[in-house]
Amino acid sequence: MIYLDNAATTAVDKEILTSYFALLNEQFANPSSIHKAGQDSFRLLSKAREQILQLFQLTDHEIVFTSGATEAINLALKGYAIANATRGNHLITSSVEHPAVLNAMIQLRDYFHFDLTILPVDADGIIQPQSVQKAIRDDTILVAIMQVNNETGSIMPIDEISKIVKQHPKAVFFSDTTQGIGKINAHYDDLDMFVVSAHKINGLKVSGALIKRKSIKIIPLASGGGQENNLRSGTSDFPIHVMLSKTIRMALEKLKGHSEHAKELTDYLRNELIKRDELVINSPVSASPFIVNFSLKTKKASVVIEALSLKQIMVSSVSACSSNKFVGSSVLFADHIMIHFGELSTKGKNKKNFIRMLSKNVRHALKNTANLTYVATNDHIYIRLNENDYEPIMRRLQDVSGIQSLSLVLKTNAEFENLKNVCLELMQNENGNTFKVKTRRADKSYPLISDTVNREIGAFILTHTDWKVDVHEPDIILTIDIRREAAYVYAKTIPGAGGYPLGVGGKVLTMITRSDL
Repeated sequence: MIYLDNAATTAVDKEILTSYFALLNEQFANPSSIHKAGQDSFRLLSKAREQILQLFQLTDHEIVFTSGATEAINLALKGYAIANATRGNHLITSSVEHPAVLNAMIQLRDYFHFDLTILPVDADGIIQPQSVQKAIRDDTILVAIMQVNNETGSIMPIDEISKIVKQHPKAVFFSDTTQGIGKINAHYDDLDMFVVSAHKINGLKVSGALIKRKSIKIIPLASGGGQENNLRSGTSDFPIHVMLSKTIRMALEKLKGHSEHAKELTDYLRNELIKRDELVINSPVSASPFIVNFSLKTKKASVVIEALSLKQIMVSSVSACSSNKFVGSSVLFADHIMIHFGELSTKGKNKKNFIRMLSKNVRHALKNTANLTYVATNDHIYIRLNENDYEPIMRRLQDVSGIQSLSLVLKTNAEFENLKNVCLELMQNENGNTFKVKTRRADKSYPLISDTVNREIGAFILTHTDWKVDVHEPDIILTIDIRREAAYVYAKTIPGAGGYPLGVGGKVLTMITRSDL
């Protein structure tokens, strides 16, 4: 088997397995116990903490052992934001973060009423330091930017971003370093909080840690016996935690050799891929050598992956943490439902009341559906489906008064070359003969006007498919909504119930009708 999905997980090093089973057999006592066996376990655990800090050359930080990066990320972000809410209300992250970061930050916004800024990336999928500089405010308390993107391999300038954050005394800087540790050279002493996951670097699964400055106050997500310095209660799986220390040491010792080998393979792969016109490489040249992301213009990724699997070659089309979602990648695609209000002639207080009541009724209709994320704007409500099936949700929403229509949309980076490929892939999965492109440029700073976007993307689709343009009665209207944080792309719209939201009464004067009446 040729295994090329190491960004998802890695094989456990045999030396780690041997040491783990030996430790598991020899010492099993609870490190919280005061008897000799328990204290022996405690000393091993304490030594592991010290070794990890030494490996990262840290003196002002402490270790909180967790079950992996996802738990560590949630503990860091939620634990810090909630504990420090009286200091400020503003959070910053990027649009390409791992779902563990992005969904945690969105939850802080939606349920704990923090003000959240989600920064876009540039054409290389990188957060530029100046965008952080522009976004940071006097009330910013937390900035979360990843070190290496898990899907494109883009390396973020976290050293420069850290310097910007340090200029604001209320703010701390967190970085998801899951894909960077053991793979790229970096200094970690400037990071206020970061995480490590063992199974990304040939270690054991269910093993990770939050590494944070001692001076940073966070609250625990789970209450209990007060283990891990009162930050993560529960009986310690100390053999797993002790092995994390050895896993990190081995990864850092092998970093140079592994990186050089990965670069040789990546350079060869890139040179072969650029020879093929039907492929587009999404990863920038400066990306981590351990990740190469490319798009297929004429074939479905799922079909290619299945064919490669039959040849015992294992690759991935999306991050493993997102592979069961509706479509595509959380960087290149995201699953959303867009609720259209229609045109409101009322303004100000009336319109705000309309949106408020409609949002309330939408949430009520979907109250039994867990793990949805809602974002209301002046003209749409976006619902991120996460791992939910969209069909039953769409059916329930069709009965909610005040909704003119519904669309299943793809959220993507608005960079134009990426946008063209996203639109092409969407159209390759639609049925029909004719289409037209309709662009709404809500972000007036976008470098291309709507007509140019329509013309260029239409021509791109014509070149690579059998679709024909019909501007009068097309089978499909490919709609592109360009906003500051991202672009939303959709091709189908179904009618809603129309009318106005229950509970609004006479405050909204304009009736919203169904789109098919």
